[in-house]
Amino acid sequence: VKNLPFEATEADLRQLFSSFSEVKSVRVPKKNLQFTSHRSNNHRGFGFVEFLSRQEAANALQSLSNTHLYGRHLVLQYAQLDK
Repeated sequence: VKNLPFEATEADLRQLFSSFSEVKSVRVPKKNLQFTSHRSNNHRGFGFVEFLSRQEAANALQSLSNTHLYGRHLVLQYAQLDK
């Protein structure tokens, strides 16, 4: 999930995506501590949502393709998986 608003939390992402399918995990990477800002929710502007199956991921991607969160359009795409 790209273009994630800085107000958004992992709980916001979980709630948004779990309304369409079962979410296995949600991760929102934080910024390095030496570059902290005035925001208490100091993430990097993107996150990862993992589903139980490929079909659930595809359903969520299709259903939420034009979704806005806190006024920002979310950019949804599949992550590259290292094997």
